[in-house]
Parts: sequence; structure tokens; C-alpha cells
Amino acid sequence: MAAIELITGRVMSPGSTLTPVTMNGTDSKTIRNAPQEHRPMLLNAWAKNHADGTLRIRSPAMHDNVRGITLQVRGNQPKMLLPQYPLQPLIPQDTLEIELSGSSTGGEIELCALLIYYPDLPGIAARFITPDELVRRTKHILTIDNNLSLDTSGSYSGEEALNAESDLLKANTDYAIIGYQVYPAALAVYWKGSDLGNLRLGAPAQANMPLVNRSFFVTLSQKTGLPAIPVINSANVDGVMVGAVQDESGTDIQLTTILAELE
Repeated sequence: MAAIELITGRVMSPGSTLTPVTMNGTDSKTIRNAPQEHRPMLLNAWAKNHADGTLRIRSPAMHDNVRGITLQVRGNQPKMLLPQYPLQPLIPQDTLEIELSGSSTGGEIELCALLIYYPDLPGIAARFITPDELVRRTKHILTIDNNLSLDTSGSYSGEEALNAESDLLKANTDYAIIGYQVYPAALAVYWKGSDLGNLRLGAPAQANMPLVNRSFFVTLSQKTGLPAIPVINSANVDGVMVGAVQDESGTDIQLTTILAELE
């Protein structure tokens, strides 16, 4: 079954030198093993820098292993840097080189994120639908708020259950995650649970892009032509966790998840 995975990394005060990032948590630069006939794809990439810098993603399996995909990053703007169509194919078990430059100020953590789509990932049972199915099945729109207390490590933190602060979902009901709101900014927000294949499903935590954020997964599906709107069931909501990645400021954020109740 299909899967979408957020992977993130960090580097301390790299300055103008493109520096290999240290991956967060159990994330890996190696693409997961999947059937060769169903090649993974890079949905997008972004960074949260204190200063303007560069994000570079390369490997021998991409166009070249010298420059690869080199993207300019603007300070404090964790926006998607790649076109949403066409997508960069990836090779199962290939190891990416991910490098980042930016601030040279001591103690400042520069952060980057990649969002990877697997058309078929053995052992994963994530649930996704298309925009057409979303329209056919939607009964109501609703929102859930989470106030996330984040740490200063530049890694995943603030994790709590989606329903930790509001538990109003109807029993044994499917809900699609349409998008979100977030304030203030961080590198990324994520959702993780059994209905999502127990992988982190993430998105940029750009606070001043509300129109993009509110329909993020719908737009992602429309632009790519892929079933990319995640679906969870309320029976599993206690195990659906939300969290974020923040820089050394440790600034807490409020995450509002926007859902559609489905028939």
C-alpha cells in the first residue's frame, strides 16, 4: 500500500559551507526498500534557516552526484522549494546526500525536511484517498487544536495524541485530514498513527501561508495526481500522535488540524 513519510535533519551553524545534515530520530537518508516497479518519489523539500542559505539533495542515482538538486533557502521561510509536478523519482535503497548551509552564528540550528511518497511499501497499511473521493464522501468539516510544547534540540518533540485536548470525534468514523493551521512557524508539523502506516506524515510549519496550509493534502493530491489525502478512523485516534520540529528557540506552536467527516 501507499505511504508518505517525512524525514528531517539538522546542522549547527554551517555558515556558507554546504554541510551534511544529522538526521532526526530514526530517520534515514536511505530510501526504504520498495518494489522497483513502484518507484518512490520526492514530493517536496524545504528548510527553516535563520539566514539565507542552500539546500542540496544529490546521489549517484539522480542526474548527477555533484550538484544534484540545489535549492536556495530564504531565512525564516519554511516553504516548499520544489515544483509539485513532475516529481523526482527515487531509487529504493539509494542513500541520499542531504546538505544545508545558512547561519554562521554559534548555537543556531538550521533545519531541513523531505517528504517522500511510496506507491507501494510492503508492510505498511496507510490509508489515502483522492480529491474526488473526498468530495463524494464529505459530511462535515471540523477542526482539532493541539498546543505543542517543543524543545530546543532541533529534533521531533511536543508529541501528544491528536485528541489530547479535544475528544469530539464520532465513534468508528472515518476522517480525512484536509490541511492545518500553525502558529508561530517551525520547520514541520506531523501526524503519526496506525492508519498512516506508523510513519510521520508531515508538512511545512509556515505560519504566514494559511491558504496553502488549510488545503495542503488536497492540493498535494491534485497537483501530483496521487491519492495523498490521509484518512484516519476515530477508533484509532488515541494512537494518532501530532508533533513538530523546532529550532533552538524551542518556541511552542499551536497546531489546528482540519478534517472532513466521511460517509
